[in-house]
Amino acid sequence: RRMARKYNSENLLPALHLFIEARNKAIEAGITDNGGAIHSVEHIVDMLSMHLCHPQESHINNLKSDPSVEINVDILNDQLRNDDSAFSRFQPAM
Repeated sequence: RRMARKYNSENLLPALHLFIEARNKAIEAGITDNGGAIHSVEHIVDMLSMHLCHPQESHINNLKSDPSVEINVDILNDQLRNDDSAFSRFQPAM
């Protein structure tokens, strides 16, 4: 049984705007994106993408068992060999 979604577009979009402002202030203060200024923005965008592409899932780890997620041949071969690194290269179906 899947958990209810804690985050959705209604609460993620305001957070995205907030983190964009924080990123811009960090850049002004001399903190680069490589230094971490962009990290929260990227995370919120990932969560929004997950919500839009896989609204049935509450967490990215659930994609491992979601039949709607497409995988490539390399990932399939990794899975057949029981290679745990396979999930790190998944591609959500669009």
